Amino acid sequence: MQAATTALEVARKDLPLAIQTAEANQTRSAEEAVRVAERQLAQARLGDERLRAMADEVKALAAQLDQARAGLAEAESVRADLTIAAPASGIVTQRLVNADEVVAAGSPLFDIVDLDRLYLQVYVPACLKFCV
Repeated sequence: MQAATTALEVARKDLPLAIQTAEANQTRSAEEAVRVAERQLAQARLGDERLRAMADEVKALAAQLDQARAGLAEAESVRADLTIAAPASGIVTQRLVNADEVVAAGSPLFDIVDLDRLYLQVYVPACLKFCV
């Protein structure tokens, strides 16, 4: 019984120290958890800032794409305005203008002959009409 009483008294003396040690361990553990959570929060904020920056970059690239498409449409329009097309198919028999000449819209540039629809008109003297 005396051993039990002694053990009880030792345990009562050690109790405040044990409580302090447990509280210190819990405090350290809680402080470490707070530090980890703060680091994670900082990383999350940094990630959020990166996402915002990327979203802004995507918007800027979309605006550049729209500008490029508008420039392409304008270039295609100019090209269409400057394209010369023959009103009919055929063979060029005569060039009416030279390179670098300024011509009015609608003025002829070439003489074109459709070889599929040729006709011949010949004047034959009356004395040779039986020879033809």
